[in-house]
Amino acid sequence: MKKAFLVILISLAFIINPSANGPVVIIGGETIMIDAKYQGVLISGLYDFTINNKHIDVKKNNEVRVNDLIVEIDGEEVSDCDDIYRLLANYQNDTNQIPAIVKRDNQLVSTFITTYYESESQTFKTGFYIKDSINGTGTLTYYNHENKSYGALGHEIIEKTTGEIAEITNGDIFKASVLSINKSFVNEPGEKISQSNGILLGDIKIINQFGMFGHYYGNVTNKPIEIGRKEDVHTGSAKIATVIRGNEVEYFDIIITKVNKQNSASTKSFEFKVVDQNLLNNTGGIIQGMSGSPIIQDDKLIGAVTHMILQQPENGHGLYIEWMLQQSQQLVKIG
Repeated sequence: MKKAFLVILISLAFIINPSANGPVVIIGGETIMIDAKYQGVLISGLYDFTINNKHIDVKKNNEVRVNDLIVEIDGEEVSDCDDIYRLLANYQNDTNQIPAIVKRDNQLVSTFITTYYESESQTFKTGFYIKDSINGTGTLTYYNHENKSYGALGHEIIEKTTGEIAEITNGDIFKASVLSINKSFVNEPGEKISQSNGILLGDIKIINQFGMFGHYYGNVTNKPIEIGRKEDVHTGSAKIATVIRGNEVEYFDIIITKVNKQNSASTKSFEFKVVDQNLLNNTGGIIQGMSGSPIIQDDKLIGAVTHMILQQPENGHGLYIEWMLQQSQQLVKIG
């Protein structure tokens, strides 16, 4: 039997408002752009180079590794790439070994960064690529009018260049439009190609395996929808709400094929298959950028899209909306 591989799909979901019939949320489905910040500066790759007529093998001549998060250099805290350039530029010997602290496998490790200075050009090289933020496309799913919060994603954020979970502390979300679609094929996940118009919609305060959560500043025009409990979810017909062109939220038919009994918060709550021919024609099934797209069954919001199955792009996994709502309640404590 072949092993089924899953693709995590960065996208955003939309919290609880009491009503006579039960708790409700404002349903989303709109496309957003994510701009999230690392807890330091990430080393996303290494490269060899030649300087002062000498070839440098970076892996042999450095103690840092790909996916290390630089948090301190020579006793000074590092928060962005500008800090790295400013601090390392102070060392102008041909070869410099500079003390540093990195976060590696959830532990702080004392190490050093080796730099090479070229006096003629007055520049230095390290041999590694760095980044202090991560960007992606998302899809709003629910909004809590009472505390102006949103829930998002249904899973953690994955750094594309390393394939590891991105250690994010904060960030912002912006309004965006879908310009085009790269379709999914077997073993080739597609994606939404989107563009932000720069309008700030909210902040990012919590990111974990159940999604992304923060405060929402944008205007809300969509209608409320009742929350479906995990016990309400069953196999059979349902719909997902998402954008595949411009800013128009559309609803597409799916079939929920398997429901997992979960008594405590866990990922991959249920499985589904896209059966809407319009969506299949345009996207090939599930694509990156759909994560968090709301899933509706029996006129209730029951969950959010989280993963596609790589060998069967029309098939995916969803997360019970209850687990996301539990997480977003922490925003009341954070403020």
